[in-house]
Amino acid sequence: MKICATSRPAAALAAAMLTAAILALPAAAPAAPGHDHDHAGHSHEAGHDHPEILAFRLTAAKEQHFDDAARAEQHLQLLQRIGARASLDRHAGHIDVIYSCPEWRQLTVKTHDGAVRWAAWLEAAGFDVWHGHIDERLLHGPEAVEFRQAEWKTLHFDGRRAADRERIVTGLKQLGCEVREDRHGDHADVTFRCPIWSTIRVEDHATAERWLTWLEGAGFETRHTHPPAGRQSQSPRSTPR
Repeated sequence: MKICATSRPAAALAAAMLTAAILALPAAAPAAPGHDHDHAGHSHEAGHDHPEILAFRLTAAKEQHFDDAARAEQHLQLLQRIGARASLDRHAGHIDVIYSCPEWRQLTVKTHDGAVRWAAWLEAAGFDVWHGHIDERLLHGPEAVEFRQAEWKTLHFDGRRAADRERIVTGLKQLGCEVREDRHGDHADVTFRCPIWSTIRVEDHATAERWLTWLEGAGFETRHTHPPAGRQSQSPRSTPR
């Protein structure tokens, strides 16, 4: 489904405020020792691999037809293993596997290649899939900032704001958001989401507060944890929406 920005005054004002918030994106922390290579594309060269998280959902029930009972049972078990609702319907000499997953669920995979294979399987099975990578420079600090944007948001840019659009897209990708760009005529739409709770880690409380201000201004839900007196605790600052 294509998501378009509306021209109504209230929505236009909200979009303008969101754009301003995103343009205030805090700078990423310096690269951690041993991680000084570019992660804009989240490189996995030179053996640099680690667990990755996929998110998936399937809001409308789907049927998949099988003539082979063993393959149908295997498919059923795999769906149930990842937490989907799944059942078999046997009729007229064949089997349908009926399944759905209305809420976002997460799957942790040990390697990047494994995550790519899982994402391909989920997409082939009809799931909506998110597979994001947070910039490595935002993963190595004592202060944790959690964020989520469950539904798509769209920002509209005319041709005069190409530099702003590029900066926003770069910043959103830094956070591991899924970003889509739709260019038409002399303007473009940037649509983005981050449907599960993700975490960045920054060097101090002041930096965490700047990130929280930016994220909340951009409409994200946020949570913040930090280690007072040598222990990890949950800050009361939280903005469920």
